[in-house]
Amino acid sequence: MEQTGIEGQALAAWENHARSWDSTMGDDGNDYFSVLELPALKRMISGQKRNRALDLATGNGLVARWLAEEGFSVVATDGARAMLEHAKARTTLWYEEGRLDKERKISFELLDVTNKDHWAQFTSSDNLLKDGFDVVVMNMGIMDVHDLEPLAASLTSLLKQDGWLALLLFELSK
Repeated sequence: MEQTGIEGQALAAWENHARSWDSTMGDDGNDYFSVLELPALKRMISGQKRNRALDLATGNGLVARWLAEEGFSVVATDGARAMLEHAKARTTLWYEEGRLDKERKISFELLDVTNKDHWAQFTSSDNLLKDGFDVVVMNMGIMDVHDLEPLAASLTSLLKQDGWLALLLFELSK
């Protein structure tokens, strides 16, 4: 079922913006990512078990690839198919170039975090949720989530008992 209203508008905007976003973020992200977000992520995973991670609203897969470099197997999701295609293409290239260890698999799944039906399908997959995730990350995507209830309701089935959630959104002030 295609969404309408604000949630549909947000996804449509990301479908249309995917190529530009991928080009802007590239392999290593922009200054905002490398100066603000990456150091915060590094502090968050310090001492964390490096087993399984879930990257919500992956964009071009930047955080998913970083998590894989840090030793996690990653499930990367996005509600915009075009974003997933860019993430898959860039990640495939990293594997081919040897920038990512093939033992640290990144899989990609369509998941609109504002859609209860998408969550129901995602959480019903035994393979995806087997044993839960050590880490769930949503980098910058939270600003496009109009209703947090579907995400919040799913967290108990996503996180391991000692897992953690990182919702990153920084506000810069002058």
